[in-house]
Order: sequence, then C-alpha cells, then structure tokens
Amino acid sequence: MLLTRLQKSRTERYVFRFTELIYFLAAGEKDGLGPGFVQTAIDQQGQRLFGQLLQMFILPKTPQIKGREQVIVTIVGVTRLLTELPALQSGEYSRFWFVPIRSNLLTDSGPKC
Repeated sequence: MLLTRLQKSRTERYVFRFTELIYFLAAGEKDGLGPGFVQTAIDQQGQRLFGQLLQMFILPKTPQIKGREQVIVTIVGVTRLLTELPALQSGEYSRFWFVPIRSNLLTDSGPKC
C-alpha cells in the first residue's frame, strides 16, 4: 500500500515521511527489523526496487531531514544500512551511496539537529 501511494499519488510530504520510515525501520533494534528487513521487504515487491527507491526518493530527501530525533534516527539508519548490508557495501546498490555521502551527508548541507 505504501509503495502504491508512492507510485500513484505521492506528495513531497509523503516522500519525506516515507524516507523517515525507511530510516526508522533500518535503525530498529527489535527482532526482525533492521537494514536486512528494509531491503528484503522492498525487493520482494519488485526486483531491485530498493535501489530505485534509494536513488529516486530516499537519498535526495535525506539532507532535508530536520529535528533532533529525526536526525538521530537517520544517522543510525544510514550507518546500519551502510555497515550491515553487503549489497550497499560492495554489491549492486553500492553505486548509489558515494555521491550522496560525499556531497550531502558529510558536509554542512547534511541533516541538521
């Protein structure tokens, strides 16, 4: 349902909240949640859909995340995605991370508390 809304009637606010949800789920410490859950759940809906969402929606919205709690969750989510998903480290999705991290996340234009 979330992906259908993203495809058919998305708004800027929806994309922003969807991005926050992805980072929240990736940052989760409960059994069954975490980066693997996020990638598997999305890729089950379509082949390589996780990479498409990263490129088209999630990474472009990341620098716009504001608010102390949201930024903390984003940092934890990004860190766990990068350190726990082999597909992001050297696999099929690794190409999506270099430019955004270099230009947005590690500079002054990244998320603000």
